[in-house]
Amino acid sequence: MKKPLFIKIIFLILLVYLLIIYLWYLYPSGFFCMEYKNVGKIKLKDLNNGPYLFVVDHEEHPLMSSMIISQELHNHSDKNQKYNVVTKDCNEKFTKLPYFTKYNIIKVKGKTVGKCIEKIKNKENVVIFLRKEKSKNTGIYYILKETKIPIVLIKKKIIKQPDDNSGAILLKYRKAYTELNYNLYDNYEIEKKEPGEFLKWLQNELFN
Repeated sequence: MKKPLFIKIIFLILLVYLLIIYLWYLYPSGFFCMEYKNVGKIKLKDLNNGPYLFVVDHEEHPLMSSMIISQELHNHSDKNQKYNVVTKDCNEKFTKLPYFTKYNIIKVKGKTVGKCIEKIKNKENVVIFLRKEKSKNTGIYYILKETKIPIVLIKKKIIKQPDDNSGAILLKYRKAYTELNYNLYDNYEIEKKEPGEFLKWLQNELFN
């Protein structure tokens, strides 16, 4: 292979690679052909008196939760509204893909609660994904007990299911459509509740 041709091929591969990163950065949910709409009265842009603890419905097609929230945070992050996403399991693999993301990642690798509290005290928002029955994330309780910040529950309603018959991941979620609903809780009882009891209340509010 002639050297100029080899250089052109390397340049083309690099160009495609950078294009993929840029498209991911601009439109994470669209990267997997997902569509969504916030149908509630509260929009993310309205929540500017934080910091807040965002708790996201991560039940049923968790990849959709990760992609949609990545898109939301990208659209509304700025120098005054900073977000930190607590990641674990499948959503960590995808939320960390952008190399130039507008939000930060907090990996679940010890002292997660302390890291979240530190970010909140620095006036930054924290985003946590929550499963319905499988989760024992009592860390939410200790974060809120220490900081007393408002909670924002992000409910998810899938209107059009992904195409589960498709083997290719980019096609599997084609035209999947989800509705979001933000719910603000700035007056909640936590001092009189045990961690498990509080988490049960939180799950009931998020998933019902």
